[in-house]
Amino acid sequence: MHSYRLKTKANLYFVTPFLIIALLTFKGKLNAQELITDRPDVTESAVTVPLGDFQIENGFLFESQSLENNSIINDIHNYTISSALFRLGVLNKFELRLGGDYLHQITKLKDNKTEISGFNNLLIGSKLQFTNEKLNGQDLGILLQFYLPIEYK
Repeated sequence: MHSYRLKTKANLYFVTPFLIIALLTFKGKLNAQELITDRPDVTESAVTVPLGDFQIENGFLFESQSLENNSIINDIHNYTISSALFRLGVLNKFELRLGGDYLHQITKLKDNKTEISGFNNLLIGSKLQFTNEKLNGQDLGILLQFYLPIEYK
């Protein structure tokens, strides 16, 4: 247990200067705006990123499914390691979006196990915000996006 504490302290001494530099660099921007996220592949909002702002969103997702067919149990486990979304405010209430994720899938059928890893489809899109809580306190926007397929080799 003692060696673990020493290792943690050594890691903190190494990481701390980088954290301080990052906080000083982004301090003004962190205090300047309210963060409205779209949570990639979870939920979308009608609110856009303000003009000139760049926002990065990222997440981890685990999905598990078990199916039984004729007394044979099939399991599928999906690990979405990095579900990233990059948002750039290019006009007032209009943003461009670029996203993608890295998927690791484990499939078990009977006694066979298959693993597939790689980048998933690339998301390209835009969002236009029509109202700003003027419609009974609700935001209204339109989200247009499409996916470019990426093949696993």
